[in-house]
Amino acid sequence: MTASSELLQLFEQLGHSASTQWPTVTSAPSSPAAVPSSSVPSVDAEFEIAVAVAKVVDPHLEPTSVHKQFELMVHPLVQIVQSQKVSVGELLNFFQQLGFGQSTLTRVLPEHSNIAWVMDNREGLPIVLAALLVSCARRCRLDAHGINFPGHFLVSLDGRLVDPLGLQEVAPDSLQLSELDEAAVERMLQGTSAVAFGLRMLNNVKAQYLNAQDWLGALDLIDYQGALGGQDKVVAASLEFERGELWEQLGAYAVACEAFQRCADMSELPELSQQATQRAKRLVGRSETLH
Repeated sequence: MTASSELLQLFEQLGHSASTQWPTVTSAPSSPAAVPSSSVPSVDAEFEIAVAVAKVVDPHLEPTSVHKQFELMVHPLVQIVQSQKVSVGELLNFFQQLGFGQSTLTRVLPEHSNIAWVMDNREGLPIVLAALLVSCARRCRLDAHGINFPGHFLVSLDGRLVDPLGLQEVAPDSLQLSELDEAAVERMLQGTSAVAFGLRMLNNVKAQYLNAQDWLGALDLIDYQGALGGQDKVVAASLEFERGELWEQLGAYAVACEAFQRCADMSELPELSQQATQRAKRLVGRSETLH
């Protein structure tokens, strides 16, 4: 498997434009008439990134058809906004009536990261469901953004914390954060950037390759993550370290050594830089595994 140059270019474009071309949060007006419909974004960075990730899962996916599928799905609710404000409860109820809202996934499949498949089958990973919820909420003029909570992606809808999988409100004190100080909790519940959203989505797909011990496939995912978020030195260094580990797993020690060295050179975290340097030194002179 080789990373698609088309997808690499797409993720790079999305990474550059996510913070400038599309709003992360759309403020809700006091009345539906206060803001013209043209000011409500027709696309969102998170949704566009989710479509790109879906193309990683299914290379034959047609993005245009995914957009049409979504617009048709949410149209019955969005058209109400022309005459009245839609509440968070109405939004959640609408998705429940569509068939979303299962409590858990018994088995995680690559398709659960494909937003088109998720719309067809009404089930998916929380972060993919979050992309649907957030995009629909913004069309309904609700404040909406993702929460990059560890273990289970959440969303904020008009300031209310929601589990996108179960389509239920979540009380912050139910998140088992008692061991953390108030500042740490506040950081964990802040809105996440579109790039961080995409990196986590790609992590989920990468985990599928790692579970299958498809190291080359996982390396492709690292390339996509680098194209999307590599402008951030912390992200780029972390990806180089992971790249080194995978090449080492493949027995390509010289390439792995180069990746660890790049990590050490660019990392702003002394501990990671030290670990990468040690890993690079350990690989110097090792015989390559021939495939």
